[in-house]
Amino acid sequence: MRWAISLLVAVSCAGYAQEDPIAGCLKQVADDKRFASIRGKVALGDASDTTFAMYSNESFATQADRAAIAGWSEARVECAKTGESHRQKERGPLTAAFILEGEHVLVSLAVDLYHRRISYAEFNKRRQAAADNIRRQLAMAQRAKAREPAWELNTRTLRAPDETPQQQPAIGNLLIQMRPNHPFVPR
Repeated sequence: MRWAISLLVAVSCAGYAQEDPIAGCLKQVADDKRFASIRGKVALGDASDTTFAMYSNESFATQADRAAIAGWSEARVECAKTGESHRQKERGPLTAAFILEGEHVLVSLAVDLYHRRISYAEFNKRRQAAADNIRRQLAMAQRAKAREPAWELNTRTLRAPDETPQQQPAIGNLLIQMRPNHPFVPR
């Protein structure tokens, strides 16, 4: 499973909190009294707010915690959905996809915590590992984007910005030229 909590990166980006509706929503979730039983066991906002005590809490969810865990993870997913169109437009589809994927990973971890398959310590460690991984992935994507020319994807062709339509190879031909023996390239 690919670990990605992109929400953590998105919220920490400079100026992002004022632009994206997700930041205000997550602040409300973190302050919500319904989740009081898990406050101090998990960072209700950003994973970077996880404390030493949270990382070392080897206890498992109580019955009261289970209801709070379910509500908290659902509320976070709703927050991620609130600004999706804004992120698509302002931050790009890659960041928007990472945010949604990150919330799905968080829900998966929350399910394991809810069912007492993992302790709070394990949840917090995995969540932080996911956050670290998404930061690396975003950094690599940004570096790759900076090195590559802008490519425009059309349903029939790939075209560099300075190419005219006569110079455009068909995608199928381009893929076959690039990797003639690759098992996933159509023949």
